Amino acid sequence: MPNLFASGMLMNDSITRRVTGKVFPKRKAILENYEKIMPGTGYSYILPKAGSTVEGCILYGIDEETMAKIDRYEVEGDLYDRKEVEVIVQGRRERAYAYVGNLHGLKKFFGPEVYTDVRIKEYLERKLKDLTDLEDQESTDLVHRAKAELLSDKIEALISAHFRRSADLRYLIDKILYKPSLPTLEGVKSDPEALRYANAYIKLMVKHVIFNQIERMIGNAFAGEITVNPKFHERTLSNLVALIFVNRKSTAIEKIMDAIGANRLSMDKDYLEYTVMGIRIADMIFDPMEIKEIIEWVRGHRHPGRVPLGAEIEMSDIGARAVDALPGEDSRYDSFYYFNDFDLLHRCWKLGGHVDDHSGMEEPEGRTRGFFEYSLGKISTMGDFSKPVTDDPWVLNQLINQAVLFADILPHSFHITLDAQGEPDMSRSSDPELLICLLLLCGDIEPDKGGCLHENRICNCEIVDKYGRLHFSDENIHFASEEDKEEGLIGRSRRANLIEYKFMRLKSNHNYEPFILALKGFQLGYNPRPLGSTFRSLDEFKFPEIEALRRWAERPQPLSRSILMEFLHLVREGLMRENEGKPAHPIDYIEYNLKKIERKLDEVNELIKSSGRRG
Repeated sequence: MPNLFASGMLMNDSITRRVTGKVFPKRKAILENYEKIMPGTGYSYILPKAGSTVEGCILYGIDEETMAKIDRYEVEGDLYDRKEVEVIVQGRRERAYAYVGNLHGLKKFFGPEVYTDVRIKEYLERKLKDLTDLEDQESTDLVHRAKAELLSDKIEALISAHFRRSADLRYLIDKILYKPSLPTLEGVKSDPEALRYANAYIKLMVKHVIFNQIERMIGNAFAGEITVNPKFHERTLSNLVALIFVNRKSTAIEKIMDAIGANRLSMDKDYLEYTVMGIRIADMIFDPMEIKEIIEWVRGHRHPGRVPLGAEIEMSDIGARAVDALPGEDSRYDSFYYFNDFDLLHRCWKLGGHVDDHSGMEEPEGRTRGFFEYSLGKISTMGDFSKPVTDDPWVLNQLINQAVLFADILPHSFHITLDAQGEPDMSRSSDPELLICLLLLCGDIEPDKGGCLHENRICNCEIVDKYGRLHFSDENIHFASEEDKEEGLIGRSRRANLIEYKFMRLKSNHNYEPFILALKGFQLGYNPRPLGSTFRSLDEFKFPEIEALRRWAERPQPLSRSILMEFLHLVREGLMRENEGKPAHPIDYIEYNLKKIERKLDEVNELIKSSGRRG
């Protein structure tokens, strides 16, 4: 029986088992006069080259039926040609087959550049999805797609690890692809308490399947028009376009879901069947012409800058009570107590969806009550890794609003992160009245039952932790991958140092673009020190501005005109030197939004004045 020289994924026993159903004896081997091509972002292949060598292993005893399976896996004849070669094994030469890159076929498939990112990724996705279905050749195309959808975040993690040349790639292959398990609803069906909320969760799950499929189709059909800089989350624009499209189609989606039973639990249906329903709906509504129109609309409104931005949005039907809610207090989702029972972490992954129970744990296992949160820069369910979302305030504003509309859960609060502009001077106190200007723009200043104004986010301790610390703004660290984290921890500059503002109230259909510009300009123009930290103690510093913010939130007082003008001046100065001493945005765009910022400051300041006169 023939032998096979492997230098790629077939060196891994888990992959071989998935492809052939068998594991073969193997030894380390060297192939002479060939080289392995490993493009920076591409899929590897070998080509003849005199004087070069390729390290791999030889697999022994492969029968014809098994070789045919491997031929199909390697797309033999199109992307690779199986050729007989001589390899060196423990000092002696042995005959074996090897799959050699078919350069014509690779160029034809992947385009003029063999390792074009998007085409390589499509190929890897298809190959990995095939691996998950090798034991199930009888299923329909929809069922195959449904299984791929249910494993999509794990497949994404593998592809990302491949592109990064990650050291844990083999571990991930073993963990993810060997007998992958699919979610089931059997546990829910036998839990009377979970059944009370099942319809709402089913609807939320199917909606995210529809969104995921639409985003995938947009990414495949319009890759060249929605590409973003690699330093940002790669799905920023495809997520935005998909959200806009799905929200436009929400009425039609609701009707179809109701007609086919995709918005309620049926005891005779399991998770896979609901996933198939979501895919069917996505196929029904997908409209390339309308998608193209949305892409053009987005392109025409963009205003990129230079400061990377990110956002997290929290939602709950019972507001600030979400974390400490009693069972059943939230009549629709029970504060997302059954989130993991419906495998929603793996349905919501493209938008960074998870439950935030304010415990500090990422994706707590089991059941917990908290907010439904989209962390828009999160790039994986396998670890706390993220990238900036965008450098465009308009795009970030649109994402926030479209995500709130899509989730259809009452908005509560949001965070904005900005790349830190150098090291803040932690010994320099900030003028609390300038910080209060931010509260005028995006705090929650409302009267209580007695008619007295308060800033509720601070006054009601919504951003105060169990130790009594106020989280108005924190310094934070984000990593994009495990490799970046490891290098960052040993002192190399692979981490993103961020300032995260956390005081903002979230509302539906609200224009946050001027506020995002104000926050960015203020950070650039004034560089206030963060009032907290997620990764180090700040006990050596005094923060008198924290107590000033608490006092003001309890009893807001109007600010002087000179303070408002100073704040506006700092914002303008920051925006005017964002791009290495020059503005990153057009001057008219900056001035237009500065007028909006000024109007908002005056409006809320006047509200506080008039409330004081009435009091």
